[in-house]
Amino acid sequence: MAERKLLIKADEVSEGAARFSHPWNPNSEIVGSRLSAMAGLSRIGVSRICIPAGKESFVYHLITGKRSGSTSSPVVASRR
Repeated sequence: MAERKLLIKADEVSEGAARFSHPWNPNSEIVGSRLSAMAGLSRIGVSRICIPAGKESFVYHLITGKRSGSTSSPVVASRR
């Protein structure tokens, strides 16, 4: 198991950031860090993301249904 860290410094979060864009939306761009991975967590996902000024998030989408192996409530994400 990965080492669990109780405190993650801001500079570590910045260094671990990656840029993503969606191939169907050329104006999409997000910059994010996977905080849960940095803290050594494996059963929950926690991320910090930013959308730069003048950019968009990914394409419109809708996700419904229970994730495989999940014991939590169904995952629902939509753009309103």
